[in-house]
Amino acid sequence: MVFPWRQQSSERRRTRSRSAAPRVIGMPWFSTDDYEAFKRLLPARHWHASFQTWQAGAEQLRQEIETSAHTRVIPVPVYSHAFADWCREQQRDIDCSSLREYTMVLTHDLTAA
Repeated sequence: MVFPWRQQSSERRRTRSRSAAPRVIGMPWFSTDDYEAFKRLLPARHWHASFQTWQAGAEQLRQEIETSAHTRVIPVPVYSHAFADWCREQQRDIDCSSLREYTMVLTHDLTAA
């Protein structure tokens, strides 16, 4: 049995989620010539064997997130030397957690403009 108030509530949620602006997240986007440097910088991270393999997987993941999660994914260019400098300036370890934080900071800078 469907209760009318539950149906109204779920209809309001669907309407609200369709009309609300999508959430925005940044995804670290490596470059061809810097991919190997990042692999050396963050050896504990799971890396694809080649940049081309990573890029294909990243594009697929980006599309899946955007389609299923009402989320806009921004590819955020990251460079190993700038990331390492940022970690030193922020007194952070050079690790995956710092890469996520660094990407969030860059995403904010890109979307605030």
